[in-house]
Amino acid sequence: MKKALYAILVMLPSLGGTACSVKEERGDCPCLLNVHVLVPERDSLPAAFTLAAGRTDGTSYYAGGYANEKGSRNVSLSVRKGIYYLGACTGSAAGGLDGPLLQLPPGQDAEHLFSGTDSVDCRGEKAADTLLLHKQFCRLKVIFKETGPAWIRHAKIEGHFNGLDLFHNEPVHGSFSCDMTPENPGVFSLCIPRQGDDGLQLSATGDFPGATWPLGEFLASARYNWRKEDLDDAVVTIDLSGIEVSIEIIPWKIIEYNQIEF
Repeated sequence: MKKALYAILVMLPSLGGTACSVKEERGDCPCLLNVHVLVPERDSLPAAFTLAAGRTDGTSYYAGGYANEKGSRNVSLSVRKGIYYLGACTGSAAGGLDGPLLQLPPGQDAEHLFSGTDSVDCRGEKAADTLLLHKQFCRLKVIFKETGPAWIRHAKIEGHFNGLDLFHNEPVHGSFSCDMTPENPGVFSLCIPRQGDDGLQLSATGDFPGATWPLGEFLASARYNWRKEDLDDAVVTIDLSGIEVSIEIIPWKIIEYNQIEF
């Protein structure tokens, strides 16, 4: 049976105290924000999460990494009053935030990169919100079909987007370059982060000088959609003998989220 995976987020740093006296001016009191961070039910997802919260006027920002504990769902944040963007993510690069921007280190792919974003009104004394994390990567498999001795030894993918803006769920412009993982002779795989154009390039070397293919254009021709909430996976088959390419889009199967209560 698949287990539900949740993030337990501890208290973030806050401005001011956590409560106000009834005799005090309440305009400067903090807002108690309750947040649920939910991911699809998958055993393979990692237990580490990163949460970021920032006022839309840019005057307050909170971020932290947290560990999962079974059965814990709720997060309590004491924040300065205002309207906030919220963003949460999981994955091997989840801790590397620059403000609300998550960018993959050079040579790292986007395996297990799930994220969610929302805005919440925290101008009162209490607020609540739920973040559903969605699949932000395309698990790509490339199969090279060959008839001669020109076996592929190495494959690499390069692109123009290497991360996410967690507050707006938009791809972040930056150099993406990563070696593909060999699975079998002539078969390679890689998790590509959400892209903002069709500029992906696939290159390969082996018992021949090497070659480059317009991977982004191949995917676009198959109507791959980089704007989907949960990105699909894909298989690209390249016939080196006839320079033919076939593409299969594999829809991501949405897995139900557990019901939550505040």
